[in-house]
Amino acid sequence: MAGEVIVADACALIHLQRGRLLDLLPRLPFQLVIPAEIRLELARFAQADWSLLDGGGPRTFALPEDAAEPAAGPSIRHPQLSASDRACLAAARHHPGGILLTDDRQLRRAAEKTRVPVHGSLWAVDQMAVRSFPAARLEKALEIWRDDVSAYLPEDEIDKRLKRLKPTSGPSPDFPEPPEETRRPASSAGSGPKPAE
Repeated sequence: MAGEVIVADACALIHLQRGRLLDLLPRLPFQLVIPAEIRLELARFAQADWSLLDGGGPRTFALPEDAAEPAAGPSIRHPQLSASDRACLAAARHHPGGILLTDDRQLRRAAEKTRVPVHGSLWAVDQMAVRSFPAARLEKALEIWRDDVSAYLPEDEIDKRLKRLKPTSGPSPDFPEPPEETRRPASSAGSGPKPAE
């Protein structure tokens, strides 16, 4: 498994940042690849955020010119995708057995159509849990995502994982709460588009 590659898109990295799990992602037994276009897109990330990822040895990836599809090709095949999403899909296809890590519904569908293995942030948490990463941190991330109006992750899947983690987790570390404006009001639970895991 250590030889497998994960290509992370902006959506998944943003979720992992909000869940305070960026530093754990490179500790999984995969080679983490971040397309150059994603680094440009995530200008909002602080240097400290990149340091959490870079310390684990991810590789910034630019598709070789001789491997690139014709300029119009990806746009015609996947017109709904942004340029950075197409770069992620191309990077995952370029690496044999590459896994695309995204929570973006359209990118997931495009990956499935082109038979690229695709998973999301909840799968990353599962991978961390089976390797006995700190349960309290994983639980806190799930709680942050559950309460965040901008994190369109399936609440039923979050709840399943919380139930599995709670019996084994100790006291939750003192993490700052997400900003008030990003918290999901109780009345909106279950609203909004929900991608699959």
